[in-house]
Amino acid sequence: MKAATHTKQFTVADVGFWKDKKVLSRKEATLKITNQKNGKMGQTIHHSKADKANVNAVAELNEKVHHLLSNRGNKSQLLSYYWDDASKQWQTVTPKDMITEIRTCIKILGLDKAGIDPDLVGVHSLRADGAMTLKLAGIDDIMIMKMGHWSGLTFTMYIHNQIGHLSKGLAEKMATTHDFTNIAAIEPTNGNS
Repeated sequence: MKAATHTKQFTVADVGFWKDKKVLSRKEATLKITNQKNGKMGQTIHHSKADKANVNAVAELNEKVHHLLSNRGNKSQLLSYYWDDASKQWQTVTPKDMITEIRTCIKILGLDKAGIDPDLVGVHSLRADGAMTLKLAGIDDIMIMKMGHWSGLTFTMYIHNQIGHLSKGLAEKMATTHDFTNIAAIEPTNGNS
């Protein structure tokens, strides 16, 4: 199995679980990013258990690490690996596998009937979706940049204007009258008051 060439994939050793600022919990998790294709190294991503979410990313990560270590895996094992009982060997989730699953989910959820063409969706769509979801939740641009590890505002190309929620209340704000003074029009007094 071969790891990605640019961004290094996460291994078991890159995962840390936390509780009350102590290691080893199932409520919070930290992932260490050893290298990214943008050249940034040694950064971390931290998530806490989302009580209201249907999917708990921390629990899923815990299950993944448990699966790897319970099936003769080790700390250098990539998180994309899984033990295949049929072949009795380690397999890895490939980008093609991910694309297939994403497109299948679009159809299962009926999103294709809402105008989303499954053939136009790929693995990078998850990154765009993350940026859009954070924006719709009212997260500010700086935090979106930090969470997505963007060095600039390039993520804004993923923020789609056709999403009505983004412009909610904008017309009212534009119609608000503001009193102001144009300070550029004030003449200097040449020191005389």
